[in-house]
Amino acid sequence: MKDERFPKESDRDSRVRFPRQTRRNEILRFGYFFRNEGQQLIATILALSVLFDGKVEAGHAHSFQHFHGPVIGHGQEVTWHDKHGHHHHDYVAHPHYEFSYGVEDHHTGDYHGQKEHRDGDEVVGEYTVKEPGGNVRTVKYRAGKDGFFAHVINSDGNDHHDEHHH
Repeated sequence: MKDERFPKESDRDSRVRFPRQTRRNEILRFGYFFRNEGQQLIATILALSVLFDGKVEAGHAHSFQHFHGPVIGHGQEVTWHDKHGHHHHDYVAHPHYEFSYGVEDHHTGDYHGQKEHRDGDEVVGEYTVKEPGGNVRTVKYRAGKDGFFAHVINSDGNDHHDEHHH
């Protein structure tokens, strides 16, 4: 008997939709109907996100992530010839991004995160990590035309500043 739940090879379509009650093994198998591995990966990720409704319960662990960027404004085309006479094209735009992520796993004790923002030549950020002895170390940093500056903050009170100029 023909399985009507899956499209025929001649009916391949990237707009395949699955009902919410689809079994997990059917979702994992549907990647077979796409032509290359990239399409299969994207299709599988989308299907799993529908299945889990964008939420994954991992017991005691929590995490987050955020990204925006990498550039703003209009790109400007830059062309040049290298020493071998090859013609190259590239695009230059104002670098502007921000990202953040964090992990807090009470089961393993893993606690770390980072956030960073760049606007042109200026980068500002910080990262935090809980060390095995329980100390929470936070490093706040800034880099730009004036050099690199870092401030290390330890929950045990042993803080220090670091400054480097180019």
